[in-house]
Amino acid sequence: MSEFAEQYDPAPAAEEVVPWVSINEIATALAKAQGAFKTPKLDCKADIKGREGKQGYEYKYASLHAIREAVTPALSENEIAVVQAPEHSDGRWLIRTRLVHSSGQFFECVWPMKFDGSRNQDAGSAMTYARRYSLTCITGIVASDDDDGNLADGNEVKGDLGSRGAPIEPGLIDDLNAGLIHKLLKASGSKEQDFCQWVGKDVLLVEQIPVGEVDRALKALRDKQERARVDATDVSGTST
Repeated sequence: MSEFAEQYDPAPAAEEVVPWVSINEIATALAKAQGAFKTPKLDCKADIKGREGKQGYEYKYASLHAIREAVTPALSENEIAVVQAPEHSDGRWLIRTRLVHSSGQFFECVWPMKFDGSRNQDAGSAMTYARRYSLTCITGIVASDDDDGNLADGNEVKGDLGSRGAPIEPGLIDDLNAGLIHKLLKASGSKEQDFCQWVGKDVLLVEQIPVGEVDRALKALRDKQERARVDATDVSGTST
């Protein structure tokens, strides 16, 4: 049982994908394609508001359009197609991203979408966000500035409408906070799945944490880290 177990109702496990019989051909093709991927153009911008009198700053990230431009030529050259389509399963919408090789072999990942309201615009923004993250995950490319240092100083991401594509946080956590939580999870020895289930029953990955839960999630991890530091100090003091 995780250290967060007393604070959440267990959520259903992520959808299980049946293992592929063979991936030798697509693995070889994808490895070649990754060697030819271009660096995505960071064509969108997020404005960060400083906290407690600290100076704010900006960071850039790649839109879905820019990510596609960076990976599609190399994938096509190696006979790999990208298919991203919405599905409705168990009462929720998700995006299934699949890299399909000419041999018939494929890799895929599933990203549950979360959005409020019934407007097509809300669904479209959530879909673009899910497609963007899924494509970066399955291809292994980096599509934003690495600026965790500023975030660790307590600055706050306010969100942004990029030059193209959806808002960086259509109801979900932003890139920088997601990166910080991953680092805190690693530093505290916490398991991502257990922690995300504590955050919310529909949360399967850090990148799916709702904006309204980000502060609570960060506080929980920082509190755990502080408790571990205090315990270590107590043990050290006792041993001496």
